Amino acid sequence: MNLNEKTEILLASSSKLFMEGIRRILAGESDIKIAAEVSNHKDIEKQVFEIKPRFLFIDNRILKLDVQKLLNLITKKSPHTKVILLDNHSDNEINSPNLICVTKESNSSELINIIKNKNKDKPLSSKTDEPKDKLTKMESRVMELIASGFSNKEIANKLSISDKTVKAHLTNIFMKLNIENRYQLIVYGTQNKRRVR
Repeated sequence: MNLNEKTEILLASSSKLFMEGIRRILAGESDIKIAAEVSNHKDIEKQVFEIKPRFLFIDNRILKLDVQKLLNLITKKSPHTKVILLDNHSDNEINSPNLICVTKESNSSELINIIKNKNKDKPLSSKTDEPKDKLTKMESRVMELIASGFSNKEIANKLSISDKTVKAHLTNIFMKLNIENRYQLIVYGTQNKRRVR
């Protein structure tokens, strides 16, 4: 990717308030550009295929799209597009390196970090010995519990957080450690206990 090229993001929501909020959050980022804003499934598909943005940010709290179906379409037509999903449901079990879940607890700096860190063109399989960003205490705790065999629901109960928040922490951990799935996280956690504290 050219250093002067802006990261394009497509916003999808039927909420004007959401759109305005995201526009304000990203307004100060000179290297991020909102390529288009859409409010329904057909327009999402059309714009993704025409623009091929780096990110599609979906406010699925109202749209209630079939995310798996949409991911399958995007993977075929615009495989480099990553989907950032904001949803109310805690039962989203889709495991894809192109899906990044955020929650209503996520803040603007976390969103910007996701966009900037996930935008780097690195092969998904490349591993590094050290995390590129240090894990937070909560992320380290989540990782320890995963390595001990706890499910997302059990981790949520143990840490008094929602399932969705556990998934958001997992997304951040995967991104920071440049790994793709839970199994790799378990392996990493058991082999590198001292490094992530």
